[in-house]
Amino acid sequence: MGANLMHCPACLGVVGPQAAFCQTCGRSLQVDVATRVAPQRPGIFTVLAISQFIGGTFWLAFGLMVFAAFRDVPPTVRPSSIVFAAAVVAFLLSIGVVQYRCGVGLWNLRRYGWTLQRVLAALGLLAFPLGTLISILILVYLNTPGVKLLFSERPVSELTPAEYGQLLATTQSSTARTAVVIVCVVILGVVFTGIVAAIAIPGLLRARISSNESSAIATLRVFYSAEASFAAANNGYFGSPECLSVPQSCLTGFTGTSFMSPIERTFQKNGYVFQFFSPETTDPQLALERDASRIRKYALLAVPITAQSTGRRQFCVDATGIIRWSNDLSPPSALPAQCPGHWTRVAD
Repeated sequence: MGANLMHCPACLGVVGPQAAFCQTCGRSLQVDVATRVAPQRPGIFTVLAISQFIGGTFWLAFGLMVFAAFRDVPPTVRPSSIVFAAAVVAFLLSIGVVQYRCGVGLWNLRRYGWTLQRVLAALGLLAFPLGTLISILILVYLNTPGVKLLFSERPVSELTPAEYGQLLATTQSSTARTAVVIVCVVILGVVFTGIVAAIAIPGLLRARISSNESSAIATLRVFYSAEASFAAANNGYFGSPECLSVPQSCLTGFTGTSFMSPIERTFQKNGYVFQFFSPETTDPQLALERDASRIRKYALLAVPITAQSTGRRQFCVDATGIIRWSNDLSPPSALPAQCPGHWTRVAD
């Protein structure tokens, strides 16, 4: 019964939907439609619209950051990790677009804005218990007769006097009610963001670690190929990273291209630190090995920059071309000239 009550456009007193006069002020409810004015946006919906703009900006920025992090994923990464990352990016960007669209609709009092706000509030029901309570309050308010009229997009000239009074009552939101909505929206936004982050971030971290590890393995394979090509042009001797990058500085009369892009003996790439070792660094007495272009043994070690964050395994490749890994991230007891034999071999 209460849902059918309307308001007098003069005193905003409660009247029945078919009443001819207001029982509070006695005014006739047959108001000339020419005197009616278009409804103004209540402060509550201004707050809701702004909150959607802020939330949309956050999710779009977050989605673009994730996209940038996975933009250069090497082809060796497992397809499941790429699919997961793509799904998360699409989900985050979709949330941002929906929130922006909702904000525009609320700001302009369009029905689609009311509909999208209901959908987002329904999703907020999952944020038990506080988010659930706030979402219920928002949904109840959105389904009040005055709010439905506000977003009905019906011209005020087509409203009955009682409906027009209900519309006026709705547009005159109190400051206290607006303040309550601000607090509720902020709390709901924080809770919803926490839920999404708790779901997405661990999976993204796993996918990013997988990407970094695959990139490290690919870098080691490229390095071994470069060393093999260098040795083929240097009577079987390997070269330092500097020789691979600028072979003219190490091989007399060499006129070909470099064997790999410029690198140093220690460099960083995609969450890993790579360090080159050879007998010249472990045993200075081996004079022959101290020549950067006449190396017989070497090892390239890849260690995560941040353990358990940028990678969970360290990798190594040596002159055998076999790549090995270990989940023991402690530094080796001695600078190796070849990979530790007890490490697990990476499947080809």
